[in-house]
Amino acid sequence: MATKRQRRVIFGVIGVAAVAVVVAFLGPYVYIHFIEGPAPSKLELPKTPTTTSSSTAGSATSTTSTLDGTWNVGAGSIAGYLVQEVLIGQSATAVGRTSKI
Repeated sequence: MATKRQRRVIFGVIGVAAVAVVVAFLGPYVYIHFIEGPAPSKLELPKTPTTTSSSTAGSATSTTSTLDGTWNVGAGSIAGYLVQEVLIGQSATAVGRTSKI
């Protein structure tokens, strides 16, 4: 039969393990729902393409530029990602952005 001291040690170990499990599951819930806050909106290119039109001697021409091609990084550029993730059963949106490009 276990002595009083052995029972205390066993209950202590079980108690610590139970607290660790609760914190492991409750921690992400509290972080995602109360600390993190809403994710910023995704980065997007302008919705309207640039349109130029010119008129020469009675004929009008119109050209629309597309987003295809080579883009250069300029002042004010931002790079980032937005990913849906599941962290211990809790859905969250992970976002990373930088302007240091």
